[in-house]
Amino acid sequence: MCLTTAYQAGIRRILYVIPKQDVSPAYYEGSQTSKEVIQNFHQPTEFLHVSELQEQALKIVRDWEISRLLTNF
Repeated sequence: MCLTTAYQAGIRRILYVIPKQDVSPAYYEGSQTSKEVIQNFHQPTEFLHVSELQEQALKIVRDWEISRLLTNF
């Protein structure tokens, strides 16, 4: 959903840190991969993985998930 919204806003270069397969499906809407979504766009869109930040970003996501579990008890 964010990818399509960015495209509609005219953004043609998307940087991402955490690949879809590395987090819960709840973080992504729909079952299509980003490449499948981009193929439906009429203008070229660049999709770049910033792997240098992936471990740090995953730690933030996991810490947030733990804090949510703790506050829901």
